[in-house]
Amino acid sequence: MEPEVGNAVGETAQAADASRVLLRRARMSLNRVTLGRLDTEVVGLIGVVDEMAGNAQALGQLAEVFLNKAVYGDASLYAQVASEVLRGVENERPLRKEIHDTCEACFSQHMDDDLLLGLCQYIAYLYRFNVMSVRIVHTCIITCLLGASIDKAHTPSPSGVIGVCDLLAICGPYMEADPKKVHYYITRLETIAGNYPTSVSAHIDELLHLYRNDWTGCQNRMTNVLKRRAVDV
Repeated sequence: MEPEVGNAVGETAQAADASRVLLRRARMSLNRVTLGRLDTEVVGLIGVVDEMAGNAQALGQLAEVFLNKAVYGDASLYAQVASEVLRGVENERPLRKEIHDTCEACFSQHMDDDLLLGLCQYIAYLYRFNVMSVRIVHTCIITCLLGASIDKAHTPSPSGVIGVCDLLAICGPYMEADPKKVHYYITRLETIAGNYPTSVSAHIDELLHLYRNDWTGCQNRMTNVLKRRAVDV
């Protein structure tokens, strides 16, 4: 019996339309998210993700929506939303994978200052909320400090330096399993601090102060980090 091509095409179009509707619902929920409405919107997002089950493309698009909202908005809030959604869905692994892959893929692209800073903060908070693996955190730091080719002679961009400072200020106290790596990052930043203007080196000085005082004051630092979206160089 010949396959019914027309029916197959129609079913594919219907599936694509359904995915677009789900993605639109997710965007609307994320646009309405505030700390006061967190629970309400998370419930809606959990339903959307459960309906996307088995649709890797739709979940990947949702992960991109999360990323875009976070890097140009409140990284902490959207990382928290992602965490709450993953805890509530029937199968959290597919969406978690798409969030990981989407963040990691950003490092293969050219990023402007705002995107790099926002991405570092988003990854840091995803790690804090147990969404992101520590491997991605290290990838983020190493890429910013040593470049994609892992060159110790690499000169990090000012936004890369500030991004690492932000990330370590958020994650540093929770990376106790990798004290030697954290110490290396801190030492590297201290070594290159003199190559940058005060507007950049001040971030390194602040991080060094936190590190030498057992990360005391990190909560205030995390609050201040969210207010910054540009680099003055």
